[in-house]
Amino acid sequence: RFEDWMAAATETKGSWWPYWFAWLEHQAPARVPARVPGEGGLASLGPAPGTYVRMKA
Repeated sequence: RFEDWMAAATETKGSWWPYWFAWLEHQAPARVPARVPGEGGLASLGPAPGTYVRMKA
């Protein structure tokens, strides 16, 4: 139950991102260079933030 988990949980200050990134890098240390949008085989879909951001649901 959520209540049991919450009662036993302890808060850890700070971000979990550095730990996740270190774990991920350990799993697959090779890096692939990032592509430049609009270059290569794929065309850019448009400028950031993207047209979907402006759409109303």
